Amino acid sequence: MAAIDLLAGSQTISVNPILKENNRIKEEYLYCIKKYVKTAKWQRRKYVKAALKIYDMILKGEAPAREKREFYDDIKKYQYILIFDMAAIAGFQKPVLESKNMRRVLYSMEKDFGWGKTEKKLCGKILQGIGGDEIAWDFVKDAAELREFKDYLKLTDENLRFIREKAYNILVTATMSAGKSTFINALTGKNISLSQNMACTSKIHVIQGKPFEDGFSCEYDHELILNADKEHLMEDNEDNDSNNIIVSTYYRGELGGKRIVIKDSPGVNFSRNENHRKITEQIIRRKKYQLMVYLMNATQMGTEDDGEHLRYVKKYIGRKPILFIVNKVDAFHIEEENIEEIMERQREYLQTLGFKDPKICPVSSKAGYLAKKSQMESLKRVERRELNCFIDYFEQMNLPEYYKKYFPGIFIETGDTEEEQLLKNSGISYVEKIIEYYYEGGK
Repeated sequence: MAAIDLLAGSQTISVNPILKENNRIKEEYLYCIKKYVKTAKWQRRKYVKAALKIYDMILKGEAPAREKREFYDDIKKYQYILIFDMAAIAGFQKPVLESKNMRRVLYSMEKDFGWGKTEKKLCGKILQGIGGDEIAWDFVKDAAELREFKDYLKLTDENLRFIREKAYNILVTATMSAGKSTFINALTGKNISLSQNMACTSKIHVIQGKPFEDGFSCEYDHELILNADKEHLMEDNEDNDSNNIIVSTYYRGELGGKRIVIKDSPGVNFSRNENHRKITEQIIRRKKYQLMVYLMNATQMGTEDDGEHLRYVKKYIGRKPILFIVNKVDAFHIEEENIEEIMERQREYLQTLGFKDPKICPVSSKAGYLAKKSQMESLKRVERRELNCFIDYFEQMNLPEYYKKYFPGIFIETGDTEEEQLLKNSGISYVEKIIEYYYEGGK
């Protein structure tokens, strides 16, 4: 699972100061990147090849520049940023940064840019700092030569600290048709998870957050793609013979910038999909997660499949905290059904299965996802109509009153817009805050 750590960071090329330069300078910079990758003999590494595709795309370097003396004078201002980029392309892996091949790169740069003792010392400190030496990193942040790149250093610092932080793992499990994929899309604010009913996949989808938005979603599904589009994210690679698909993206919302890994297990159905059930039960037994999120379909609660799966969870969950999500509450008839009474009946049902004090969160993942999506892009006409209906519907349901009663320590501010308020009214903001509470050590 080393790929999880490799994909933890945001792509720093998206905030690289070289992007402010003209195309010729960017082309020359890209030429240097590729030259030093060859010097380091990294060109066959899977992550390096994927990273170079991003650099090609952003720096528009289709035509190679001609190497000449003036060439290095043009980009001398960015000679230290090149070190950061080489480290990023190496995945910030300390053994790689300390390798003989990296020393070959430094020697090549020393000749190209005419380094003296001062330049060589600073470059050495940069690599030490990236490798985790706090004293060296403080030296780098205070270096006069890097003063104009303070914002870039700040984001790089954020990236490095995020990568070194221990991940908080959340296992999401449910029976079929509970809406797991829509729930995960609502948490991330992005359409990155295809309904596993449609995909018929028996893979564990591992979704990892990033420290800041870089505009990319990454996927490792036999192939490694650092700028995965919807087609790649929605289709499983048949050549992947492992049990995992790893996706990395920035979470929009309350969980943004948190070192949270969501493990989406295959939906189980005890009358079929035997392989799905085995994989899901295996990951539950291994307990390599800090929090379990159990999704239930609001329109199909108390089914035989749910009962079987809940009994299995109760047998193996131990003392791990568990959050019960009752999804699709937008299917209730407000005039005829009382949300608190329905949740109370579900609480009593869970107690009969041995869950002493079940924490139950009613939500509409679809409403939450549309609310987040509307903040980032224009909705289709059908989506806009659906969003407006959700806005009216959840104003009447008044879920905040439920959360105020059963989760008194969780406070969500009133939204400035109807879309922001819908995130609160649909329950998604409350679920995010509760997850954040567990992430920060709450019990």
